[in-house]
Amino acid sequence: MLAAYWRGEITLRKLRVLIEYLPDNSPARWHTTDGQPFSTADAIGWRSLWALAAIAQGMAGKDQNIFDKMPQFPWKKPDNPNAYGSFGDHTPEEVLNYLDSL
Repeated sequence: MLAAYWRGEITLRKLRVLIEYLPDNSPARWHTTDGQPFSTADAIGWRSLWALAAIAQGMAGKDQNIFDKMPQFPWKKPDNPNAYGSFGDHTPEEVLNYLDSL
């Protein structure tokens, strides 16, 4: 996208819109989830679940550190790696036409 901007193929406004409206689980945002195709909300939810389990174990009097057994992510990678994000109720052609009109 940035190269297209520097070549003059897209406007600065279009570049901003393309970057601003990337879905949470797009590859451009994977650095927040250690390269995994999950949203930041998924990662926070997973860590919160384990924190609640640790609190429950602490209240039960167990001294084990539950976080030593915690897998980083409970989900497997999607079967179709090209299926990240969604166009909502729109077709890919409608989305491209909209982006071209910016």
